[in-house]
Amino acid sequence: MAVLSKSCAASLLLPLLAHGFTSSRTTSGLNSYSSQVAPALGQQVNGRTTYLKMAEETEVERLQRQAREAREAAAKLNAELEGYKAANPQLAVAEKAREAAAKGPERLTFDQVLDRLGAAPVDGSGAAAAQLEALGGLKADGVVNTWKSKEVTSYAVTIGRMTSATGIEGKDLSPLEGGNEDDLRWSLVVVCLGSFILAAGSGIVIGGNVGATLTYLFAVIPILFLGVGSTAPGIITSAIEGFKTNTDSDFNERRIRHEAAHFLVGYALGFPIRSYTSEGPACEVEFYDTPAGDDFAAARTAEALKKEQLEPLAVVAMSGAVGECLEFGNARGGQNDLVALQTLFTRTRPYVRADEQMSLTRWGVVEAHKVLTQNRAAYEALVQAFREKRSVQECIAIIESTK
Repeated sequence: MAVLSKSCAASLLLPLLAHGFTSSRTTSGLNSYSSQVAPALGQQVNGRTTYLKMAEETEVERLQRQAREAREAAAKLNAELEGYKAANPQLAVAEKAREAAAKGPERLTFDQVLDRLGAAPVDGSGAAAAQLEALGGLKADGVVNTWKSKEVTSYAVTIGRMTSATGIEGKDLSPLEGGNEDDLRWSLVVVCLGSFILAAGSGIVIGGNVGATLTYLFAVIPILFLGVGSTAPGIITSAIEGFKTNTDSDFNERRIRHEAAHFLVGYALGFPIRSYTSEGPACEVEFYDTPAGDDFAAARTAEALKKEQLEPLAVVAMSGAVGECLEFGNARGGQNDLVALQTLFTRTRPYVRADEQMSLTRWGVVEAHKVLTQNRAAYEALVQAFREKRSVQECIAIIESTK
């Protein structure tokens, strides 16, 4: 058992001595007193009683005192701060502004945004500069907050990184990404078999010189097919995709989601609209090639694109295919977007290497996926607007009013 300090022992003995106990009674009294005090001072550890030191109680009291002092100091400082705010109202205004900024801009209703848009030239009917001026003024007023809200800077993206970030594989985007081998094999089988049947049938059924001529013509078709496939495979793959797309029961819905994705991503990146039409199964939108309005795709003699101008274009180009993938798991309408993006690659200076083109395309998929998923509610509302073939002003109002 641990030995009590002298001061502690003295404090225990004094009451006993004051009552005149004998030595034996003193010992008995000490034992009795210790049996009463021990439970309060110590605890059993492995059969032995370990006594708490009085210094530990003093340490606890000191910490409690410091805590009280800290609370009192905090209350005093808070009272002084409130008094300072009362004497300086501008501080309260600044604090409210910071709180509002932290919450983000407050969205207006659909009717409010549409009313503020009015007859602003944002639908492609006016010049790009006029669109930028109108939307820039509305953004400064807090009317359009999604417009030009996305800034992008490219980085290297592998197939694995793209799939990990988006869940989209290369073959999901386009037949040119590796999903066309079976289609090409079966198309060759169909062409050869069809040519054989037609050639044999024309010789047997028609006969004569006409039948013989048709037989030779039909026999040449497989050779022509192989020639085109070896020199310009894109023609065949485009034809195959066109056939598959037109026989797809979801063709119209794919088109709607594809174009709505282009609209939302291009709008978020701040591109002015070059044209917008609601004819056909779905609305279609085309943007200028830079936020400044330069149309490099239409003006072949225009100044070359810079890489920083190309980067957001890659995001817009791949957004349509990504929009399809979000709903259907794959894309069927991305072929023309890839061709257009390839045209822009050739106009970029300094020259973009083949491996950089593939990386930039995959990066465009990742960034487009971010925009669409971060604004998923607005995207779904815009898809419905495209089904109803709403105007550009109405589409913008829907984007800006959807939380």
